[in-house]
Amino acid sequence: MKNRFVLPMLAMAAAMCGTAHAANYYVSDCQAGASSGCVAGNDANTGLSAASPWKTTAKVRAQFAGMLAGDQILFARGGAWSNASMDLMQSLNATAAKPIVLDSYAPSWGGTARPILTEARANMNLLSFNNSGAAVPDGGYIVRNLDLRGGGGGLWGIFAGGGVSDITVSNVNIEGFTIGIHCGLSNERIQLLNSTIYNNGSQGVLWGCNNSLIEGNTFDHNGYLSTEGRDHSIYINNELTNAANVTVRNNRLLNNTVSLSGGVCKGVPLVVHGFTNGLTIENNLIYQAPGTSNSGCWGIAVDPGYDAGEGFSNVAIRGNTIVNVGGIGIGCASCVSPLIENNVIVMEAGPEMVGIQIPDRSRGAGDAADSGAVIRNNSIYFKSSTTYAQGISFAPQNGSTAGSKIQVSSNLIYFGSTSSTDHQCFDTSGVSLANFVTFDYNLCYDASGNGRYSTAYTTLAAAKSAGFDAHGLSVNPLFAATPSSSNNWSLALSANSPAINAGAPTTSSLKDRLSILRSTPDIGAFEYSATGADTLAPAAPGGVAVQ
Repeated sequence: MKNRFVLPMLAMAAAMCGTAHAANYYVSDCQAGASSGCVAGNDANTGLSAASPWKTTAKVRAQFAGMLAGDQILFARGGAWSNASMDLMQSLNATAAKPIVLDSYAPSWGGTARPILTEARANMNLLSFNNSGAAVPDGGYIVRNLDLRGGGGGLWGIFAGGGVSDITVSNVNIEGFTIGIHCGLSNERIQLLNSTIYNNGSQGVLWGCNNSLIEGNTFDHNGYLSTEGRDHSIYINNELTNAANVTVRNNRLLNNTVSLSGGVCKGVPLVVHGFTNGLTIENNLIYQAPGTSNSGCWGIAVDPGYDAGEGFSNVAIRGNTIVNVGGIGIGCASCVSPLIENNVIVMEAGPEMVGIQIPDRSRGAGDAADSGAVIRNNSIYFKSSTTYAQGISFAPQNGSTAGSKIQVSSNLIYFGSTSSTDHQCFDTSGVSLANFVTFDYNLCYDASGNGRYSTAYTTLAAAKSAGFDAHGLSVNPLFAATPSSSNNWSLALSANSPAINAGAPTTSSLKDRLSILRSTPDIGAFEYSATGADTLAPAAPGGVAVQ
């Protein structure tokens, strides 16, 4: 008698664990770009085994609404799909704890390359998730190990519709779309990890989602359509209300916003507009090839860009390496108490160059006022310039000022030999000593001897007499090596550098850009280490899957 209850009880236990109906669905097709030996499936198959795969993405889309929590849709490695749009997909069964997964599998015929899904038709999205009709915001999707291509005509590579949340995109190539990936304010917990975002015309990512992460990705040659520099590789924006807790970390942005007309960067590879509360931009490399930037090409800009009021709070910009952007390395406006620390800015050549500037734009009606900026332990290196170069600028922009309660300490600024005579360590136009909580322990050196301390003071001695940089230095910092691609643009100090132990004792960053603790702080982004730890390149981003 007891045996009659065994099967129902097992079924109930399996259902409670959420694994009773989870299944793998296999898909294989052999369109242009498929590997040799590819074997296509058939939509009449069950799709439930690698030996009986479906063929088309149309079949996937038709079946998606019935997918259950934990189901996986697996595309054959070495396979390829044309006109592969899977637009407005939705399953109300997906959850963050048990997401529906789009991934790849190794077919018996031997394919190894990531599955290629192409959508080249105009105004068509390749993959989008929808929330239409859901009583509450739905979500719970993983997209990984796929190669998504726009073919020059696709609109979005991946689009998160209103209210869809808990999406992770990992180890995916997104290439040739107008916009690579998009999420908006109503989307929560979206992650873009360890992926390649390449050659997308308008934006690499258009990002406005809350509690989100962009980490470990390579952005290459995105944002080239606009001749006015209004395209970007990473564009974070929320025009109407606050985005919260957005992190951009350990990414490489290479040769982006280079327009088709002239092949010159005229925009900002990483830009933030709108309202943001909780923004971290750290340990990213932003690089432009020499000769591909003009003064409109900036590295990082967190500033107003709309007609409505904007503002940014709880902003940290730290540990980034910015090379050859041509105009402003790091700019901030309408920023409330931003922290800008341990960044390396290298400019090898250019007509007009500023390392860090607050404000970088004028404020409009309703925009937050700048105040409380903390700028410390940054290393700024100008190899040469043909017009002018400034280390850190607080120059007003159409009446907008940097505000008060500013801290400037332990920054290192270096100007190489050049014929230009317009070098300034600091531009303090429109501000006075009263605007600063501290302005001290900085080192600025001009190898040409042509520069000046600031717009107001010709020499460091004159600035000290006025109360600026009482412990400042104007001597050669003696770097361990000239910054270059071979040493990851390092501005580490040599053993006999005068910047060692010369930083601000109480207002320096607690750790340097390589996470070396500062006991007696050095000036600049690198804390000297006798073991050579300060010259080591940062570790590669974790979790990268090599295909």
